[in-house]
Amino acid sequence: MVCILGFAERRDKINRMILRILLFCALSVKCSQSCVLDRDCNYMQCQFGGYCVLYPPNTHHYYKGQCYCAACKQAGDCPLCGHHHAQGPHRYCSEHDRHCHCVDCVVDNHCHCHAGQIGKCITDNQTRHDCICQATTTTTTTTTSTTPITTTTTTTTTTQQPLVKLECHHRKISVIESIAENLHVEDSRAELCPGTTKHQTSEAFVINKCNSTARSSWSKGEQVRTECLDNVSQYIPISTFSDQGNDMAAFLIDCTKTDDNVISGLTIAVQTCHDAPMVMKLNDTTTPRMSDFYTILQRK
Repeated sequence: MVCILGFAERRDKINRMILRILLFCALSVKCSQSCVLDRDCNYMQCQFGGYCVLYPPNTHHYYKGQCYCAACKQAGDCPLCGHHHAQGPHRYCSEHDRHCHCVDCVVDNHCHCHAGQIGKCITDNQTRHDCICQATTTTTTTTTSTTPITTTTTTTTTTQQPLVKLECHHRKISVIESIAENLHVEDSRAELCPGTTKHQTSEAFVINKCNSTARSSWSKGEQVRTECLDNVSQYIPISTFSDQGNDMAAFLIDCTKTDDNVISGLTIAVQTCHDAPMVMKLNDTTTPRMSDFYTILQRK
């Protein structure tokens, strides 16, 4: 009986390995033994460690990368920028390209605004850090009573946070691993699946991987069909925004174009309440339609 169980465990392990290899081959033109994860670059003798950069999509190197030495691990590893530096006075070690940058701001108090405004440091989670100044809203309420005569003034200042595009394409390896594992991704910030106690809706997949806020704080961004005409990043989070309450959130893998540069289809990574993370192809005859999908905006 022990031998039978041991054989079954080995068989299941081999099947899972085969599934992962098939998935990588299905999503790429050519499977490669080059680096895919940062840990594949541990052999390099680098002061701040090595990291893996994947080649751009739609090339014969797809899902194949090259190792580089990181220039820093934290801001303290970077040289000082100086107050008159062209790109900004504050040094910053980017997790996106592992290099030092001089930026306008790293935290909100680096932003200096006129009286009646507050500063906000906005980042695209890569190398851009920009200051914006926002006007404060002041509401004055006056309450007057006759005996005795008392006037009370209450001033409330509220700040409307800006909408920014939800970006987490750097999490694509984690998304691919979830598809290969064929297991639902759950997150308590997502709604429950109808009739269950499971938080494993399509938005749970996106919220968990992107560490996003709940869907109730999302807003509609650019139509994905339009984004595809530019060099859109792979594995950006996208969603439908309907009034029926049956929206779908997913990750964009690829855009299919005709010879006339017309977008004819989308390839997405998605899970549903009934199906674990999987790859799905969409066009304007499927349900949902590809034209129903937009990028996601949320308040910081």
